Amino acid sequence: MCNCINELQDKFAKNLAEKGFVLDENPKIEAVFTLSGGEFSDKSTFSNLSFSIKKTYKNGNTKSVKQKQKLLHSFCPFCGEKKGGDE
Repeated sequence: MCNCINELQDKFAKNLAEKGFVLDENPKIEAVFTLSGGEFSDKSTFSNLSFSIKKTYKNGNTKSVKQKQKLLHSFCPFCGEKKGGDE
């Protein structure tokens, strides 16, 4: 079994830290897929990236702010096969 998700989470944490964000929690990737017309769709697979940063206000107070982004796959997340266009 590969370690890709853990490696990506570490890369996102490093990248966010380099951009000046103070992480309250490490990024977590949630792998999901969708159904289309009752069948699995290979055109809409994505992973969720979630992380929490500390936002500092002018008065010095900090607040934990949760962020979520979607990472669209250009390949099958299970076998690695590259996705085709509208075939």
